[in-house]
Amino acid sequence: MGIKGLTKLIADEAPEAIKEHKVEHYNGRTVAVDASMAIYQFLIAIRHGSGGAAASQLTNEAGEVTSHIQGLFNRTIRMLASGIKPVFVFDGKPPTLKGGELDKRREKREKAESELKKAQEEANVEEQDRQSKRLVRAGKKESADCKKLLELMGVPWLEAPCEAEAQCAALAKIGKVYAVATEDTDTLTFATPRLLRNMTSAGDNPIKEIDYKKMLEGLGLTHAQFIDLCILMGCDYTSNIRGIGPKSALTLIKKYGDIEHVLENISKGKYQVPPEWLPRIKVRKPSSLPPSAPPSVSPVEEGDKAMPGDENACKTAEVDSKAGMEGEKEEGIKAAAIVAREVAPDEPAKSVEGEVMEMPAYVMARALFVQPEIHDPAELNFKWVEPNEAGLEAFLIDSLGFNPDRVKSGIAKLKASRGAMQQKRLDSFFKPSGSSSTSSTTLKRKEAPAAAKGKGKAKFGGKKK
Repeated sequence: MGIKGLTKLIADEAPEAIKEHKVEHYNGRTVAVDASMAIYQFLIAIRHGSGGAAASQLTNEAGEVTSHIQGLFNRTIRMLASGIKPVFVFDGKPPTLKGGELDKRREKREKAESELKKAQEEANVEEQDRQSKRLVRAGKKESADCKKLLELMGVPWLEAPCEAEAQCAALAKIGKVYAVATEDTDTLTFATPRLLRNMTSAGDNPIKEIDYKKMLEGLGLTHAQFIDLCILMGCDYTSNIRGIGPKSALTLIKKYGDIEHVLENISKGKYQVPPEWLPRIKVRKPSSLPPSAPPSVSPVEEGDKAMPGDENACKTAEVDSKAGMEGEKEEGIKAAAIVAREVAPDEPAKSVEGEVMEMPAYVMARALFVQPEIHDPAELNFKWVEPNEAGLEAFLIDSLGFNPDRVKSGIAKLKASRGAMQQKRLDSFFKPSGSSSTSSTTLKRKEAPAAAKGKGKAKFGGKKK
């Protein structure tokens, strides 16, 4: 989950890129929320325990876990009451290349299960808490629960074709949303203009905003070099080189420019290069990317008027994502993007037209960051509507056994938050002249070939007015 050590590296090398604000600072802003990450947070953080027993997730009388539902209900109300318009984006299918990371997580869960059993036998409460948190997993049921709750609350949601953070970043880059709220730092590798941390956390912790453009300037890197830096540091798509930490990774990328030249110059005796980084996977280079199917918007239909986003946000997203990726390297990325989504590292070559090319794992990882599978953000419109009060009471009180007084209090806050959402920011009254629309159009044209559009229909939540 995220890039290892990236937050500290940014704080050390590009401190001007990080600002702290109160949640109210984002009044009037539209924010894409990484729903899958938020659910995981709620399952970890919202727990109870008494009498010296280990803390456990909240459950109802039927034994169903409800931590994620309570967390989402309360945190969403907090955002709405602060004038924030959230759009929740859920993960779709994981890319095949992520299989190795998923296998590692499975191994860690098995180890945690063994350690938990041992801690229970020894009555070690602290260790039980630690290991039980490592066993938390947000699955399809938790996502379905949260989608239902959001619909009843009148808050829009979207299921990405693949990685939620990639879809969130795409929405931010064209100004559909102002920023992306997540704890997953690899959202920056997808070039989101702004990353917000602590938005879905409990308490009054300040929101940490990371400015992507200022981060690149502080690190002294292009977008392409930043992607290679993150792969060297360690990402979800492949193993990293043992012996290379965040600082040394930055030094190597700034000195040699990209991973290819780093591999040519580092000492193989000192650093252990993963076997899958060596050119061993043979695939055939596709002549072009596969055609994309336009997503349908349901139940919020195509053609519905979109709520105002943050049109000016796209100005900070004008990053040359193809810097350093011209010629053969760019063609390799196009091919790798297809392979990384469809071919596991140990699978044989796919039979497609074109010449045979070798595909190291880091090249496919790079491709997933440069050309993620997403729904076309320009075609996605969102609505925030009145909450379904009766439906919320039936779901939370009757079905899940939540406290009636707390639910009704939350619904009252939810209804009152509509006024805060409809308030405009002061800066929205001073919009720039027509030049901004030109920048937005140009940006969309630049980004069009840089992402594989999701196949099939986009899954949406929300209600029509």
